[in-house]
Amino acid sequence: MDRVSFDDVLGTNYAPSYNERCFIQSLVNSMEQELSSLNQVLLPLLAKRDKLTDRILAHKTLLTPARRLHPELVSEIFAHAIHSESAEYSGVVFQEYPIQLPRPRVTDAPLKLGRICRHWRQIALSTSSLWSAVEIPTNWGAEGLQEWISRAGSCSLSFRVYIGEQNGEVLNLLASYQKRWKDVILHFDTSPAERQFVRDFLESLSCSYDNLQMLDIYCTPPGWKEESHTDIELTLGVGSAPNLHSLFLNAPKIKTATLKPLPFPCLKEVRFETDPIPAADLLTLLQLSPAVEVVYVYVLYSPDSSDSRHEILTLSNLKHLEISEEWDLEGHPLCPLEKLDLPALERLSFRVAGRWDLAPPFSPGAKAPQIRSLIYKSKPPLVSLRIHEFRMPAADIMYCIPFLPNLSSFDIEYVGAGDDWDGIIQLLTGPIPPSDDTLSGCMCPLLKEIILGPDNDVNPDLVAQMILSRSQLGIGKFSRVAVLSCSESDVLAHPEILECIANGLKFEGGRRWSRSWEGGVHPVQFEAY
Repeated sequence: MDRVSFDDVLGTNYAPSYNERCFIQSLVNSMEQELSSLNQVLLPLLAKRDKLTDRILAHKTLLTPARRLHPELVSEIFAHAIHSESAEYSGVVFQEYPIQLPRPRVTDAPLKLGRICRHWRQIALSTSSLWSAVEIPTNWGAEGLQEWISRAGSCSLSFRVYIGEQNGEVLNLLASYQKRWKDVILHFDTSPAERQFVRDFLESLSCSYDNLQMLDIYCTPPGWKEESHTDIELTLGVGSAPNLHSLFLNAPKIKTATLKPLPFPCLKEVRFETDPIPAADLLTLLQLSPAVEVVYVYVLYSPDSSDSRHEILTLSNLKHLEISEEWDLEGHPLCPLEKLDLPALERLSFRVAGRWDLAPPFSPGAKAPQIRSLIYKSKPPLVSLRIHEFRMPAADIMYCIPFLPNLSSFDIEYVGAGDDWDGIIQLLTGPIPPSDDTLSGCMCPLLKEIILGPDNDVNPDLVAQMILSRSQLGIGKFSRVAVLSCSESDVLAHPEILECIANGLKFEGGRRWSRSWEGGVHPVQFEAY
């Protein structure tokens, strides 16, 4: 008997008969006619629904808070958007640059700000400050740069550019706006041809940098020291760069000269880390920079009578001093620290570059740089002290410690030959139990981090005693201790030390090692992890 309904076999493998197939086809035709009738009723309703939805959205956009923002406020928001994006990419790719500059890409501000709506595009184009800085690509033509600069109006110009022959037109355009330069980064490579182009370009500039505030010149890769080339001289002075506050020269053979022996009244940060600067020249530069706060410098000794003309130089604003220096073949001290009085110094870092084997006590007659004299003379509020690649006499370190009540970080790589760390560790050991809540009798009560290098053995019991004594002092307890010439296992053998580690102390020690040495056994030493 033929079926009148197929609901119970829908979705199964049921095979209908010939008569059933004819009946099913008639059912399908009937349902399609009914669906067509429904569509004729629904389509106008759906169109009306879509139109109403669009009108609702269009009216809601009139209520958005962004429409109530004044153009001046939108312009200010745009400026912050550029700084935010620049900082984001500079932290990954261009983190060595002292400033962040926007890139001319449609996916980056300020260009992408004009792709949101017509009104915001007009605001972006009329906001001159958005176009006052740019990271200039090497494949960018002078026409694109000219359009960018025209949008900047009369604003000062900040930029980073590669100095090379392929950028000749761009460089000539920038040179024509030299009086508007503000923050400038110039970089180039080490080939002789490019260096000649750099020299010609810098010499073609005028000596007028009226608006210049930051200048960074560096080369990639930083080679050249082994090559013999003529120095490139850049003339700066109070008459040419009266507003200069940051000067970074990290390209070998780049030198500075002043038009007149007049001060840099605004200079606050100096970095000469690639080519060494003669100690006498450094003192002259500092003398001309009364407002300087940060100095990173690579010092070269030049034994002449000019050093003696510098009396004690007081720099009341200098807070961060990092010096790398060389020693001459006779072991003369090169560091000008004994010439400085730094009453505001908070961070001091000192290292010897180059001939480490000639540093005291290896060279006859050599003496240590006068860090001890500097500390005694200045009584600075020093927070961080770091001495690397140099054997600092333990007696000098112990002499300085009582004058450093604000010290928080203490990082010394080596002490003098024949010295050991024990006296320093004992000096930093607090009273047991603590005298009172004011930490009376505890040297450097704010000390949190201490790092002692891998040379010269240390008594692990003294290390443990130092940690434990200060762990009872509350504010004076350590957060990190690294004694790389001491066996870590010997210190951790004290159960109380493990308790300090459980309470947050980070401790690093060394491990024992030995090796064959001319048929015998080398004395047991400690190797840093």
